[in-house]
Amino acid sequence: MTSDTFSWVPDVKEFILFFISMVLIILLSRLFHHNRVQKIIRKTSRCLREKRIGQRGGVYSVSAYTKNNEPMYTVSYSLKDKTTRLDCACKKGTVSNTFETKLYNIRDPTAGTKRVEQVCLCDSQLTQNPTYYSGYPALIRYMYSDDVSFFDYALDPDRS
Repeated sequence: MTSDTFSWVPDVKEFILFFISMVLIILLSRLFHHNRVQKIIRKTSRCLREKRIGQRGGVYSVSAYTKNNEPMYTVSYSLKDKTTRLDCACKKGTVSNTFETKLYNIRDPTAGTKRVEQVCLCDSQLTQNPTYYSGYPALIRYMYSDDVSFFDYALDPDRS
């Protein structure tokens, strides 16, 4: 037999090159997969969102809707600036609507919750009974049950 008959057998250099390229491809694919999974976790994880409250810089909001899913108002709390905003969320129009809601006094937590009325000019008359909320889960809990644990935790000066 001549040496040409065994030319299909790779030599050691080709084998090493093939092995290194396969390892690189596998590593890059695993890195890409890991990165993608981490992005999804950061976006959808409730636990991670709760942990980020400690970073003291977020703006957390809750929106109120009628039973027909028509927006009424939005309440926003800025933990960094310690400000509260109450904005009309209904479609602008000429019909006057008065919405009664509660706001947590974020500047003076000892003052607690206060009831406020917001007058909005909407395109139709909206009924506030029943009111449904959408937004940050802890704020929804506060709007339904006066549970201020979100504010106690987020504004605790002893937390690092």
